[in-house]
Amino acid sequence: MVERFRHFFATGYGKIVVIVCVGLLLVWVARSVMFELSPSSPLSGSAIFIDAKTGKPFDFNPSYEAIPVLAPSGERTGYPASMCWWTKDGKKRDEPYPVLMNRYAGKSGATYCPECDRLVEENAVEPLAGDSAPLLQSQAGVSATNRTD
Repeated sequence: MVERFRHFFATGYGKIVVIVCVGLLLVWVARSVMFELSPSSPLSGSAIFIDAKTGKPFDFNPSYEAIPVLAPSGERTGYPASMCWWTKDGKKRDEPYPVLMNRYAGKSGATYCPECDRLVEENAVEPLAGDSAPLLQSQAGVSATNRTD
């Protein structure tokens, strides 16, 4: 069986098959590397994290580093930010406001945006047209002790 392959790859057609396969493999590797390094790749670019010590957002290049990550304060107090897309009057923001979730801050209960006082969900995505704003903390009947600020 092995002799048949050797004989085939020694022919002109066999050499063409090898060249085409190697070329396809190189194209696949090049595309994979370009995807990983492209700005639109979920594994590249930076994400917004929040330093739990200072409460300030910072850009962090996601990697396989354990959370919490090293924050600008010099300590491992960096956590992924959840984004609040709302204003106090229930309108959609043009740019989201980064919020530290209570679970990262060592607090229990729901997290409310310190900017607009609306409920923030972890990993919130940009709302679509027609989506309604989350409840204000006062509408949810939650005490102010669960706020993130």
